[in-house]
Amino acid sequence: MGPQIVIYLIRRNDYTRSSFLNLLPLGRFQVYKNDITALDPRCFGFGLFRQLSAMGVMVVLAAPGLIPRKPADRIKTDRRDAHSLALALRAGQLTGIYIPTEQDESVRDYLRMYESLRGDVRVCKQRILHFLLRRGIRYDGGGPWTVKHRHWLSTLEFSQARDRQTLDR
Repeated sequence: MGPQIVIYLIRRNDYTRSSFLNLLPLGRFQVYKNDITALDPRCFGFGLFRQLSAMGVMVVLAAPGLIPRKPADRIKTDRRDAHSLALALRAGQLTGIYIPTEQDESVRDYLRMYESLRGDVRVCKQRILHFLLRRGIRYDGGGPWTVKHRHWLSTLEFSQARDRQTLDR
């Protein structure tokens, strides 16, 4: 018979994660240095991994796509996921993933935010052009969003004052 499976469900918010970590030293949850803990990184990113590792707990971060599942197992709950994760850990079927450094994570977050903001700017520009097209206004002085085009936008006059306010906002 393999080692005993103990499952602690940590809900997906920082309050309960910090509560869990605060209870570890008090003995409420018994996680020992010889224990191996399996985590699904979707829950908290890599912060919980780093915190548990700093406490001396051996942690395996399992890739969600590499966690073995039965074809008929279609009902997904946190409790079932935690149980299957514990069983796979005990059977030695989990493959750990690369843990990025905090600097790697920072760069990744920066690039994700940058790409997201670029998409937001593109959508905003499209909204402005469509707003003008609905008013029958078309720019024929070259490509959009050049210095000349932006100057043209600032000099536009509308029959309704609210339209100017809409464009300026």
